[in-house]
Amino acid sequence: RWSTGTPVNARLAPNCWLLQHGLTPKELSERLAQIPHHAYDLSQALTTWTLSGHRLQTILSLGCGIHLREAKFPQGSVTRTIFAGVPAILSRDPNADHITLHADRSFMHYINNWLDDARGSP
Repeated sequence: RWSTGTPVNARLAPNCWLLQHGLTPKELSERLAQIPHHAYDLSQALTTWTLSGHRLQTILSLGCGIHLREAKFPQGSVTRTIFAGVPAILSRDPNADHITLHADRSFMHYINNWLDDARGSP
């Protein structure tokens, strides 16, 4: 589940969180000082797509087996999945009507091309 505030965080598994923030490493360390943790900067490792539109759920369902309808994947949901053959993280922002896709940066062009092709599908 996503939380709101700074940093925004998504619980991916027990004791595993994805934090999105605009803080410097020092500021983040200060905020987490009282919490036992190991933090890794993945900002250069992941590419993020913010996706929206009336065909979004149909297009994304071509790439993964997760039911992305609001009733099954409500705002605030987050999951790991295989998207178009690539390990990815999908989330529905708790305060907006879009889905965010995070995947390894090395797959950026592949996923961009996949999304372009899928948008062209009837």
